Amino acid sequence: MTATSNVLPAPAATSRLSPELTRLAVLLALSIFINYIDRGNLALAAPLIKDELGLSFSQIGLLLSSFFWTYAIFQIVSGWLVDRFAVNWVLALGILLWSAATLGTGLVHSFTTLLAMRLILASASQWRILLTAKSFRATFPSSSVAAPTPLFPPAKPPDLLSAHCWAACSSPTSGGDSFS
Repeated sequence: MTATSNVLPAPAATSRLSPELTRLAVLLALSIFINYIDRGNLALAAPLIKDELGLSFSQIGLLLSSFFWTYAIFQIVSGWLVDRFAVNWVLALGILLWSAATLGTGLVHSFTTLLAMRLILASASQWRILLTAKSFRATFPSSSVAAPTPLFPPAKPPDLLSAHCWAACSSPTSGGDSFS
């Protein structure tokens, strides 16, 4: 007599990512990594910039905070863009704006221009996380959409929660299709 078991069969081995998808995941992760570095570079250079441009402490404070309040406002705008336009075009536009603002930051000679570059940088930086999540859902097979998640370590504690939420929502077992 054969005994029946209530044990579920082991799931099939997860297929590895193709070389193309691996390159895509690494490039997107590198893009986000550089983006995180770019967010904080003004804080490191602030004493030198203050002296070179003759800025006051309140102007430095405004420059440092301007990135984050613009970033917060553009979370709404970026969500709208990601939902309505093709990932490729929005990501390309975001990287173009971000690159231009980064380049422009090195060429400024006044507070007003530096503030404008920080505002453009913040508005263009916001898109990357949402676009990466959406591109994973659109590009990666459902069996491995969460596979590149470890490539995106959070840069600071508030991102830890969003990284975990992103991983949970993008998981094929979440039951939802929140990023498509």
